[in-house]
Amino acid sequence: MTFTREDYIQAITRIFDKNNHAIGTGFLVAPGYILTCAHVVLQAIGIDKKNFALYEGVPTDLIALDFPVLANGQKIDAKVVAWLPYSLSQGDVAGLKLLADEPSGAKSIPLTQIKFSDIKDEEHSVYGFGSVEGGQSDAYKPKTIIAGERFQFYKAGNPNDETIKEGFSGAPVWNEQRNCVIGMIATAMVSKEEQRSKAYAIPKKELDKGSNGILKQLRVYSLCDLIEKHLQQLGNEQKQKLRKAIATAFYLCDSGSVWIEKKTLQLQLLGLSQLGNRGWDGVDRLRQFAVFLATMDAVPGSMYRQIKNWVEYSRFNFDSLQTLAISEKKERNVSPAYPWEHLVVEVKPDEQEQKNVYISMWAIGDPDTYDSREPPPPLLETKKLLFTELPSFIDQWIDEEESLDNPMVHFFVPRYWLARNLDSYKTKSGLTLGSQYKLVMRIDLSQSPTLGKYYKWWQEKWQKILREKVQSLAGATFVRADITQKKQLLELKYAEMAILENLTEAQVEEVFTFITKKTALPVALWLRRSELSDRVDHVLDTKVVELPQRILKERLNALEEEENHCLGHHLSLVWEDPNIVTPTMNLQFDQEVC
Repeated sequence: MTFTREDYIQAITRIFDKNNHAIGTGFLVAPGYILTCAHVVLQAIGIDKKNFALYEGVPTDLIALDFPVLANGQKIDAKVVAWLPYSLSQGDVAGLKLLADEPSGAKSIPLTQIKFSDIKDEEHSVYGFGSVEGGQSDAYKPKTIIAGERFQFYKAGNPNDETIKEGFSGAPVWNEQRNCVIGMIATAMVSKEEQRSKAYAIPKKELDKGSNGILKQLRVYSLCDLIEKHLQQLGNEQKQKLRKAIATAFYLCDSGSVWIEKKTLQLQLLGLSQLGNRGWDGVDRLRQFAVFLATMDAVPGSMYRQIKNWVEYSRFNFDSLQTLAISEKKERNVSPAYPWEHLVVEVKPDEQEQKNVYISMWAIGDPDTYDSREPPPPLLETKKLLFTELPSFIDQWIDEEESLDNPMVHFFVPRYWLARNLDSYKTKSGLTLGSQYKLVMRIDLSQSPTLGKYYKWWQEKWQKILREKVQSLAGATFVRADITQKKQLLELKYAEMAILENLTEAQVEEVFTFITKKTALPVALWLRRSELSDRVDHVLDTKVVELPQRILKERLNALEEEENHCLGHHLSLVWEDPNIVTPTMNLQFDQEVC
């Protein structure tokens, strides 16, 4: 993730005293957490400057602040959660926890560790609140290093430019050339003429120094808040799955007994943050833990997105780290806590070479936590192969992937491919895909889109199946529709599940275009040999939820039977679960539903 001067300014907070005067500055360094100076906090709660050095305890008063660029005047209370008492040469740092969400658009700004010698000739900007309106100075350059490893800055540019003075304490120092924050203003000295001034900044190295560095603490608290928020929102079963995923992520970080001995998640994460880097170049164990956790199938989609943002705010490439985490899990034989229940296979015809297809694959562990807007990384990004090779390729992939234990296979294809008998193609083992796995056909709406209002209608029908019919016998819930009778097809607008009679391969695209547009039918069953339609009733002697398994059994029974006369060779099931869609299809899906 890259950061701009605009991001820098939007992350800045204005801190008020009890009389509503702006007395200092802070900035967002982790989601929900502000960095500022200890003496700014003391001033905010009414402590006299002469007594700053005497005040060592952590203040308990709430601090009022706002984000003046993004939400001017909309004050947020914050409490002190990290504290290094006031000192002119060391300490004087405070971490604040926001008691309400930061405004939309505010990005946490990471600090970058820079050597003084590398930036001594570079210009820096500082935005602070010498007045309630605030102001920015672009006139400062580093001059030397003083006690406490602090950088001394001097006003080297336009003398009429804004001067760093009282009210700028706690402001982040922005390096113009590198587009990063290199430290925080602690103190300033201004001449009587205010034409020359010196400012002292605490560099990132000092803010993160030692096992209890304040920046490190705030990163831990922020990640802990993220995890605990989602734990509170989950039901008992999902909560247990997520707790197991957390334990696995600690294990993968080689955290020793840290996560076992510590009593709370926050203490566990603090313990982990104090361990040295391990294995991943330049990546500390806390971020390593976060990436491992994000790869777990028990992590809800919204939590996945927040973890990704949390990692990227620190200028790390989440996608490359995620690839590294998945690879290491495989090397160490660490499978997801729960087997993947669904294999999603997107099949796209090669328009240049009709014998070829492009396929992509995703695995889904728990459909309740799957979010196609932020899907797990694909098992297979994109691969080109002959269509005739597809069944054997899928079969081999499932055999070799430990976490794929008899998954339900969803083939997403363009509408005109629904007649393809993917279930009956033999693999290298001599078996068919349809005789080994619950295999259903899906319309890939990214390749075969339909009108917008039918997306919502489709979801509503699926929800009705889940509420009222999923435990009913299929024979009592399916309706029959002769596709040669338009009236019967149109009446499917009142149905959720149907048997399509007299449907030939040549009619599949036309009929399913009509059905999708006019009825949004989620579940359709038909026989590729229409003369066998009168024999389908015995397949419906099961609950709706068990229908894919029942059809698997019928296909298995057909293995040794003559193809032309056996029902199992010709069954096709379209099973349109809107909760399980491809990420590419979701782009279309989101636009239409909205």
